[in-house]
Formats: sequence, structure tokens, C-alpha cells
Amino acid sequence: MLKNIEKIDVLDLTKEDALQEAKRCLQCKKPLCVTGCPIQNNIPQFIKAIIDNDIHLAYNILTEKTNLPSICGKICPHEKQCEGSCVLSRKKHL
Repeated sequence: MLKNIEKIDVLDLTKEDALQEAKRCLQCKKPLCVTGCPIQNNIPQFIKAIIDNDIHLAYNILTEKTNLPSICGKICPHEKQCEGSCVLSRKKHL
């Protein structure tokens, strides 16, 4: 059971910062971010939940693939994996 969801600290983003970042997602039909993720997280669905202000759903989406999403969020080299695979990264918008 998720408790104190407001205290989850992944990349030291405020809720507003996370929403602003989430709004940049293009919701690609073939999301390269998912194929770039070693555990194949459903990143577009996670981002959509953030945009919809459904933090509980976002957390549940991440925990489908890992029991340690906040740790993975801190140690994962995003810039080389999901973000590095993103079409926005290829266009230098990340």
C-alpha cells in the first residue's frame, strides 16, 4: 500500500516540475523510451497518469515492473536509456 505519496522523491522535482516535464511527452505510437528502458517500463502510460494528476496510478504503473521505483529513479541513467531513446532527445529537445 502506498503511503505518504506526496513525499516520494525521485528526481527532486516538485509536482509542478514533474507536470511540466510530463507535458513534453509526445505519446508516440511506438515509444522508443519503452524499448530504451532495461525493464520496459510503460513510460507513456506513467507520464499520462502524471498529466492526469493520478499519482497513485503512476506509482502503480511503475511498480508493475519494479518493487523499487524511487531507487530506480535515482540510479537509472535516464539520459542513456529512456530519455536517450526518446524522439525528443534525437531532436535535441530534452
